[in-house]
Amino acid sequence: MNIAIIDSGLDIHNQTFKNKVINGVHISLNRDSSFEIDSNYAEYTNGHGTAIAELISEIDPEANLFIVKISSFDKKLTEGLIVMAFEYCNAHYHIDIYNVSLGILTKNPGNKLYSICREIVNKGAIIISSAHYHPNIPCYPAFFPFVFSVATGVSKADLNEFLYLGEGNINVIGHGVKQQVTWCENCIEEVAGSSYATARFSGTLSRLLRDNPGFTAGRLPGLLSRFSSENVKQLYFIDRENIEVQLNETYVKEEDTKEVQILFYPFSDKKFNRYFSSLTYSSEYIRILFDEQDALKHKKIAGVHLTDLTNTELEKFKVIIGDVYNSKIDLDLECFMSLTERLISSNVNIYCLNERVYNYIHSIISKDDVSYKGKLVNLHSHFSRKDKNIVDKAEPPKEKPIVAVSGIDAMENLILTSRLRSALSEVYQLKSSIIVTCNYGLLEGGNVCIPYQRSDAGRIDFKQMASIVDNCISNDKCEVIFTYDQGLPNSNYLNNYIYNNKTLALTLEYFTSVIPDLFVFSINGTYRYDETINYITRVTNFFSLKASEYIIVYSNIDRISLLNELDNKINNKGETRRLFCLKKQAKSACKSIIEKFIK
Repeated sequence: MNIAIIDSGLDIHNQTFKNKVINGVHISLNRDSSFEIDSNYAEYTNGHGTAIAELISEIDPEANLFIVKISSFDKKLTEGLIVMAFEYCNAHYHIDIYNVSLGILTKNPGNKLYSICREIVNKGAIIISSAHYHPNIPCYPAFFPFVFSVATGVSKADLNEFLYLGEGNINVIGHGVKQQVTWCENCIEEVAGSSYATARFSGTLSRLLRDNPGFTAGRLPGLLSRFSSENVKQLYFIDRENIEVQLNETYVKEEDTKEVQILFYPFSDKKFNRYFSSLTYSSEYIRILFDEQDALKHKKIAGVHLTDLTNTELEKFKVIIGDVYNSKIDLDLECFMSLTERLISSNVNIYCLNERVYNYIHSIISKDDVSYKGKLVNLHSHFSRKDKNIVDKAEPPKEKPIVAVSGIDAMENLILTSRLRSALSEVYQLKSSIIVTCNYGLLEGGNVCIPYQRSDAGRIDFKQMASIVDNCISNDKCEVIFTYDQGLPNSNYLNNYIYNNKTLALTLEYFTSVIPDLFVFSINGTYRYDETINYITRVTNFFSLKASEYIIVYSNIDRISLLNELDNKINNKGETRRLFCLKKQAKSACKSIIEKFIK
């Protein structure tokens, strides 16, 4: 069987191809849109094509490989390159199977790509192409009805088995996780994705066709149905990128999975579900935790609801928590807070894949009134470190304070934050500080002014603002005072976007890596109280703040009855220090309350 591999080239020094005669061609796209063809298919390969060729050769060593390396001056894959590769092979060589472990993401593929693929198939050749990791996203040539579209799956038995689905966007499910391949310069890598599932299917089909002569392209469905295996399960959301995460044996061992079950949360963290979701098929002891019905509507994985678990059942789990802050599912963050309480009270061992998640849980168990006998382990950025030590509960003392100020009006913030900054400077001898507010455009600071950043759609660019602050923190440039903004501006065009459930997640997402020492919330007498109180309640719950850890500032409120009403709604009970930020208020008031706070 002659197999053309349209990819990134081949490392001819790979031991797999030591005794094989392999021909090939290099097709490159120049800056002037012209194409250049030469024989240098083995130069400057990135390893992907080598891995594909190696998998095919291991499954069918007798297959003849023809390498078609495609490249572009700007290192981008174009439809024209794929078309040129097909046309060249079709004109100069007899190819039985085309392996295309790549594709173009588009809803409207060009006529040239359609025509050449149609012509090749009409001649009796077979095109096998990888689908997008999300099966509903159009990817070509895989989505053409006459092309075999391969998605990623996991096999419980033979890795070369496949599941034939018949007609549709996805035709074949192949094993595509935990693939050991040789990358560049004989470096062993563990990879996953539909690219490698496609290669496995190409090699398997090549062997099947040689062992079963007489099966033409038109009779292939019968052959594939005969050898289709139910042992292969489809995985959704398996990332196309190389998997670099490695599960440390310290945390998941084969011998103890019968006693300790593994619980992952949230499923929306794609950086590890692409790997760990495959384990839910191979082990009955691994589960994904979810609390939202729609979260797993289209994901056939083993799941469990937190509310269905008793504390005794929860104690049987080792819990691995991913990145809840970057989740697109609003409830993930709220469920995480509820989950944390349950885990701590049940003394469950907690393993954090995310630094901010670890910091948040660490801040809770470090409190004097919290008794936690489990283990909290910081696994850092998705198992990027091999040596993972348990960090002690005690945090090093902070030399300088970080204060989070939340105001609801640019002018009010100007008054409040400037006085706080001045007072803090005297109390803590701060030479400089930064004040960041997310309200519409306040510029305030010590030596640094940070402008309000917003996109063309009028949305506040929290990430850009946060990156500036994070840079100052990491470089120890100055002390930082920033704003958690509840989003109640006068501007109607911003109001609908800013104040919703996602606002808090966006804001907290980028600032919880540094837990402030003091929170200051402001309630203005001229604004809606319910939304403000709801915001304060959510933030205090999120950080598990004690009454002594935050200050309520009542601005322009002169009625005692309203003041008491607001206190009751916040469940303040008079425990929190109240600061009145009126127009005539002097800096001494701010200084006084801060001095009381630090005592």
